[in-house]
Amino acid sequence: LILNGKPDEAIPYLQQAIDKNPAYYDLANKNLERALSMVREQKDTSTAFLQ
Repeated sequence: LILNGKPDEAIPYLQQAIDKNPAYYDLANKNLERALSMVREQKDTSTAFLQ
């Protein structure tokens, strides 16, 4: 979902992966941080566009 430009949809799945299997914690956490960063950037871009 992140690669398809839908980081907001990926966030719940990444959180589930972290909660369900600690073995995936490092990779899922990195991807979660990436998805959250992308969502913030999208919000910043849309806010700047509206101003």
